[in-house]
Amino acid sequence: MNILTQAVAIVKKILIYIAMQSEAQPIIDELNFEETSILNPALPMKTYTGVSSKHSYFLVTGGKSSMYGVDNVGTEPAAVGLQAALQFFDADLVINAGTAGGWQSKGAQIADVYLGKSPVRYHDHRIPIPTFEAYGKGSYPCIETAELAQLLNLKRGYISTSNSLDFNTDCSRLMEENKADCKEMEAAALAWICHLYAKPFLPIKAITDFVDHEHPTAEQFQENLAKTCLALKDAFVKILNNL
Repeated sequence: MNILTQAVAIVKKILIYIAMQSEAQPIIDELNFEETSILNPALPMKTYTGVSSKHSYFLVTGGKSSMYGVDNVGTEPAAVGLQAALQFFDADLVINAGTAGGWQSKGAQIADVYLGKSPVRYHDHRIPIPTFEAYGKGSYPCIETAELAQLLNLKRGYISTSNSLDFNTDCSRLMEENKADCKEMEAAALAWICHLYAKPFLPIKAITDFVDHEHPTAEQFQENLAKTCLALKDAFVKILNNL
């Protein structure tokens, strides 16, 4: 049994990071989490707390941008929000739940839920200097989930992160190098923070759109977001019940 497996075996306090309120709200409602004001008021993140017979929970969302009025998505809010939350809530496990793009050619379907496989990497941190190239790509661990995925009939896959919803030729090449099954905008930054704080990390991603599809990513995302968030909620609750 490795150290990450041991950590999950004794988990009591779970910190959950979800970037968008639309992704988080079904989970908040299902688990009766209560909104609270705990983090530094200068931060835009929203926070919620909850308890069950097994665990105590602290959920953080990216909140809204005061300048642009949209959800704070991407790596910067994720890293800042998780770091601030870990200073307050010394979690035994960090979970990132959210949506992602997938590949039809690899068997993905809309609203499929994936558990992340190690390592979690970036595909937009391109630093073509030999001593920085590996740093730019990143290679951060997450917990082993093979048994959990089999138990709950969930898929597993590699997650690749960038700060863009769409992608270019370089991104495509790097996602292929990363063996990506899920393309999203937060997980690698969260995995980095978990690496710094020595916290086990569990990313859970539900598919809203296909990377290898003729329709633009944004159109697919908007069309499929609501039903994918419900699928994410259902899988998330089952995962909590089976940790």
